[in-house]
Amino acid sequence: MASDQGEEINPRFKLGSIIYYDFGPPAEDRSHEDLLREKHYAVVVQTDLLSGNDKYTTLAVAGMTSTKPYNRAGWVEIPATTDNGLDHIGYCDAKKLYTIRKDRVARVVGNLEKNKVYELKRILAELFELNAVL
Repeated sequence: MASDQGEEINPRFKLGSIIYYDFGPPAEDRSHEDLLREKHYAVVVQTDLLSGNDKYTTLAVAGMTSTKPYNRAGWVEIPATTDNGLDHIGYCDAKKLYTIRKDRVARVVGNLEKNKVYELKRILAELFELNAVL
């Protein structure tokens, strides 16, 4: 298991990486409202190797959305500098933790500010009691 100090498994992936990914059923199987709501961004919060084949290395991620209107309990606002110049991505749902395969990741679009990584880890640890996150 990679440590929580941000060592990279692959130069593209490290703790705090903001990624754009393809997750879930095909678009044709989702409603129009679902597609509008889903932005497919996430923050990498854990980088466990679950397989020896690098293609199937998984990342534990906290899902994100830009449509959440308020920063309610369990949601962490995500400011970040990204490749396309955005200084705000949206809100990270710290109540849900997803595991995705690295080959589903389309691109890394930025990195979470260091203080926000620690804030997100703290919330995740409280909600999930994930010792590995801390």
